[in-house]
Amino acid sequence: MKNSYAVTTAIAAVLTTTVLVCPFCGGRDAGDIPGKGALETQGGKVSEKEDVRKPAHKKREKREGEEQKPKNLHDRLKDLDKAIRESPRDSELYVERGMVRYLLGDYRGAEADYDAAIALNPKLADAYVRRGEAKNALKEYVGAIDDFNEALRLKPRSAEAYFGRGYAKHMLERYNESIADYSLAIDMKKGYTKAYYNRGTVRFEARDFKGALEDFGRVIELEPDDAFAYIRRAAVREKHGELDEAVSDYTRAIDLRPREAAAYYSRGKARLRLKMNKEACEDLRKAGSLGWKASSDIMNACHE
Repeated sequence: MKNSYAVTTAIAAVLTTTVLVCPFCGGRDAGDIPGKGALETQGGKVSEKEDVRKPAHKKREKREGEEQKPKNLHDRLKDLDKAIRESPRDSELYVERGMVRYLLGDYRGAEADYDAAIALNPKLADAYVRRGEAKNALKEYVGAIDDFNEALRLKPRSAEAYFGRGYAKHMLERYNESIADYSLAIDMKKGYTKAYYNRGTVRFEARDFKGALEDFGRVIELEPDDAFAYIRRAAVREKHGELDEAVSDYTRAIDLRPREAAAYYSRGKARLRLKMNKEACEDLRKAGSLGWKASSDIMNACHE
């Protein structure tokens, strides 16, 4: 276990770049932010009335950052199993194994490991943060909030704890509290792109379009090649009636991700509103060729 710290750090980096960056993927149409890709985090063909917060990771192409995932996680898990047998009272080993299990999608197993770490060391703030993340993945949001609260009691300036609690409160539709937590995370961690991203989503749902526009603009400043930030900002601009600007953002997203069906579909809808029917129908057909199923009333406009 000589490289345990380095491996733990690498796995933690993956958690923060892929697990929560896109927690709200997947909404379409009816004013939703389309193609929200992670929310982390980090989307797929879902019904037009789907909740905008529902993750759709499995149906989306890999996002930048996922390629950084440590290879051979199953091998790492075996190594940790052996290490824990040899050092059964090392709480850090349980935390690391929980992180690996989380990345493998075994959220209950991860939770059990974090339970073990906390039983061995009740003052290990990171274990509460990680267990809260596992509970978020299991949609146990009230329990997750309890864990993030305890993490913050032990480590009051944990940006990750505020971020995770903000996510849980968003899922419970406690929008003002969620925004407040994301704001605290941003205050504590300079350039916290995920927090801007998610706060923008909450503000959009709370109909604070000005605030959402500012947050997605900030994401673009920090990560100018994030196609999904342009898609989200475009959706807000549509709500403002800034259709030309929205089309520009969708176009930039397409430049960055030429096979992103949601961007073509959304640009097509915006172009229909601008009476650019020929270009709009080209976009909608392109979205369809990429697997996107548009609503019949939208597609009927291309057959008139």
